[in-house]
Amino acid sequence: MVLVITSGLSGAEQKSYDIFDQSLGVQFGQISGSGLSWQKRFGDDALQVALGIMYSGDPSLYLSILNYTVGLEYQHTLYGDDFANWLGGQIYLFAGFNHSGFIDWNDDRTAAKPIEFIYALGGGIGVEVLLFKHFSVPVECGYAAYWNPSKVGILQQLYIDLFVQAGLRYRF
Repeated sequence: MVLVITSGLSGAEQKSYDIFDQSLGVQFGQISGSGLSWQKRFGDDALQVALGIMYSGDPSLYLSILNYTVGLEYQHTLYGDDFANWLGGQIYLFAGFNHSGFIDWNDDRTAAKPIEFIYALGGGIGVEVLLFKHFSVPVECGYAAYWNPSKVGILQQLYIDLFVQAGLRYRF
Protein backbone atom coordinates (compact mmCIF):
# COMPACT_ATOMS: atom_id res chain seq x y z
CA MET A 1 0.00 0.00 0.00
CA VAL A 2 2.85 2.39 0.77
CA LEU A 3 4.34 1.69 -2.66
CA VAL A 4 1.07 2.59 -4.42
CA ILE A 5 0.73 5.90 -2.54
CA THR A 6 4.38 6.82 -3.11
CA SER A 7 4.23 6.12 -6.84
CA GLY A 8 0.99 8.09 -7.11
CA LEU A 9 2.59 11.15 -5.53
CA SER A 10 5.64 11.08 -7.80
CA GLY A 11 3.63 10.34 -10.94
CA ALA A 12 3.45 13.94 -12.17
CA GLU A 13 4.20 13.61 -15.87
CA GLN A 14 6.24 16.14 -17.74
CA LYS A 15 4.41 17.98 -20.48
CA SER A 16 5.48 17.50 -24.09
CA TYR A 17 6.77 21.06 -24.42
CA ASP A 18 8.99 20.48 -21.36
CA ILE A 19 10.36 17.15 -22.62
CA PHE A 20 11.05 18.52 -26.10
CA ASP A 21 12.42 21.86 -24.92
CA GLN A 22 13.93 23.13 -28.19
CA SER A 23 12.37 23.83 -31.55
CA LEU A 24 13.28 24.88 -35.06
CA GLY A 25 10.88 26.38 -37.56
CA VAL A 26 9.61 29.58 -39.13
CA GLN A 27 8.03 32.63 -37.51
CA PHE A 28 6.02 35.43 -39.09
CA GLY A 29 5.52 38.49 -36.93
CA GLN A 30 5.90 42.21 -36.51
CA ILE A 31 7.23 41.81 -32.96
CA SER A 32 9.01 38.43 -33.08
CA GLY A 33 10.49 38.99 -36.53
CA SER A 34 9.92 36.94 -39.66
CA GLY A 35 12.23 34.18 -40.78
CA LEU A 36 13.80 30.98 -39.56
CA SER A 37 13.41 30.55 -35.80
CA TRP A 38 14.94 28.67 -32.88
CA GLN A 39 13.37 28.39 -29.43
CA LYS A 40 14.71 27.05 -26.12
CA ARG A 41 12.61 26.50 -22.99
CA PHE A 42 13.88 26.92 -19.41
CA GLY A 43 11.06 25.58 -17.22
CA ASP A 44 8.09 27.96 -17.60
CA ASP A 45 10.20 30.45 -19.59
CA ALA A 46 11.45 30.38 -23.17
CA LEU A 47 13.61 32.44 -25.51
CA GLN A 48 13.06 32.57 -29.26
CA VAL A 49 15.23 34.06 -31.99
CA ALA A 50 14.05 34.71 -35.56
CA LEU A 51 16.30 35.72 -38.46
CA GLY A 52 15.14 36.61 -41.94
CA ILE A 53 16.71 38.13 -45.05
CA MET A 54 15.60 38.80 -48.61
CA TYR A 55 17.74 40.21 -51.40
CA SER A 56 16.85 40.84 -55.05
CA GLY A 57 18.72 42.97 -57.52
CA ASP A 58 15.86 42.69 -60.04
CA PRO A 59 13.37 45.59 -59.68
CA SER A 60 10.68 43.65 -61.55
CA LEU A 61 10.53 41.01 -58.78
CA TYR A 62 10.26 42.98 -55.52
CA LEU A 63 9.84 46.53 -54.26
CA SER A 64 12.84 46.02 -51.97
CA ILE A 65 16.44 45.33 -52.87
CA LEU A 66 17.27 44.19 -49.34
CA ASN A 67 15.02 43.44 -46.40
CA TYR A 68 16.21 41.82 -43.16
CA THR A 69 14.91 41.24 -39.64
CA VAL A 70 16.35 40.02 -36.34
CA GLY A 71 13.89 39.31 -33.54
CA LEU A 72 14.19 38.17 -29.93
CA GLU A 73 11.20 37.08 -27.89
CA TYR A 74 10.77 36.06 -24.23
CA GLN A 75 7.81 33.83 -23.32
CA HIS A 76 6.35 32.86 -19.94
CA THR A 77 3.84 29.98 -19.68
CA LEU A 78 0.67 30.71 -17.70
CA TYR A 79 -0.96 27.30 -18.25
CA GLY A 80 -0.19 24.25 -20.36
CA ASP A 81 -1.11 20.59 -20.57
CA ASP A 82 -1.18 17.49 -22.74
CA PHE A 83 -4.86 16.83 -23.35
CA ALA A 84 -4.36 13.57 -25.27
CA ASN A 85 -1.47 11.60 -26.80
CA TRP A 86 -1.79 13.69 -29.95
CA LEU A 87 -2.82 17.10 -28.55
CA GLY A 88 -1.15 19.48 -26.13
CA GLY A 89 -0.81 23.19 -25.71
CA GLN A 90 -0.11 26.21 -23.60
CA ILE A 91 -1.10 29.82 -23.11
CA TYR A 92 1.69 32.31 -22.45
CA LEU A 93 2.66 35.95 -22.18
CA PHE A 94 5.39 37.27 -24.47
CA ALA A 95 7.59 40.32 -24.89
CA GLY A 96 9.77 40.91 -27.90
CA PHE A 97 12.20 43.21 -29.65
CA ASN A 98 12.76 43.39 -33.40
CA HIS A 99 15.31 45.23 -35.51
CA SER A 100 14.78 45.39 -39.25
CA GLY A 101 16.23 47.25 -42.17
CA PHE A 102 15.38 47.65 -45.79
CA ILE A 103 16.57 49.26 -49.00
CA ASP A 104 13.76 50.01 -51.46
CA TRP A 105 13.86 50.98 -55.10
CA ASN A 106 13.00 54.58 -55.98
CA ASP A 107 9.60 55.26 -57.62
CA ASP A 108 10.72 54.50 -61.18
CA ARG A 109 12.82 51.53 -59.98
CA THR A 110 16.08 52.78 -61.46
CA ALA A 111 18.06 53.43 -58.27
CA ALA A 112 18.12 52.46 -54.61
CA LYS A 113 16.74 54.65 -51.82
CA PRO A 114 18.83 55.07 -48.64
CA ILE A 115 18.64 52.25 -46.10
CA GLU A 116 15.97 52.61 -43.39
CA PHE A 117 16.07 50.98 -39.96
CA ILE A 118 13.04 50.14 -37.82
CA TYR A 119 13.01 49.12 -34.17
CA ALA A 120 9.97 47.41 -32.62
CA LEU A 121 9.13 46.62 -29.00
CA GLY A 122 5.96 44.85 -27.95
CA GLY A 123 4.18 42.14 -26.03
CA GLY A 124 0.94 40.24 -25.65
CA ILE A 125 -0.64 36.79 -25.28
CA GLY A 126 0.18 33.62 -27.19
CA VAL A 127 -1.34 30.17 -27.62
CA GLU A 128 0.71 27.19 -28.75
CA VAL A 129 -1.05 24.13 -30.15
CA LEU A 130 1.16 21.04 -29.99
CA LEU A 131 0.28 18.13 -32.28
CA PHE A 132 1.75 14.64 -31.79
CA LYS A 133 4.17 16.04 -29.15
CA HIS A 134 6.45 17.59 -31.79
CA PHE A 135 4.57 19.83 -34.25
CA SER A 136 4.04 23.29 -32.76
CA VAL A 137 1.71 25.99 -34.11
CA PRO A 138 2.05 29.21 -32.07
CA VAL A 139 -0.39 32.09 -32.61
CA GLU A 140 0.17 35.41 -30.81
CA CYS A 141 -1.63 38.72 -30.51
CA GLY A 142 0.00 41.78 -29.04
CA TYR A 143 0.71 45.48 -29.21
CA ALA A 144 3.91 46.84 -30.73
CA ALA A 145 5.52 50.26 -30.82
CA TYR A 146 7.70 51.02 -33.85
CA TRP A 147 10.37 53.64 -34.18
CA ASN A 148 11.74 54.64 -37.60
CA PRO A 149 14.53 57.21 -37.03
CA SER A 150 14.68 57.93 -40.80
CA LYS A 151 11.39 59.85 -40.66
CA VAL A 152 11.24 63.55 -39.81
CA GLY A 153 9.49 64.53 -36.56
CA ILE A 154 8.57 62.32 -33.62
CA LEU A 155 4.94 61.90 -34.74
CA GLN A 156 6.07 60.40 -38.05
CA GLN A 157 8.76 58.28 -36.39
CA LEU A 158 6.45 56.43 -33.95
CA TYR A 159 3.74 53.91 -34.79
CA ILE A 160 1.69 51.75 -32.35
CA ASP A 161 -0.70 48.99 -33.41
CA LEU A 162 -2.16 45.57 -32.57
CA PHE A 163 -0.62 42.64 -34.46
CA VAL A 164 -1.19 38.92 -34.95
CA GLN A 165 1.81 36.68 -35.53
CA ALA A 166 2.18 32.94 -36.09
CA GLY A 167 4.71 30.21 -36.68
CA LEU A 168 5.29 26.57 -37.43
CA ARG A 169 7.94 24.67 -35.47
CA TYR A 170 9.23 21.17 -34.81
CA ARG A 171 10.01 20.43 -31.15
CA PHE A 172 12.89 18.14 -30.24
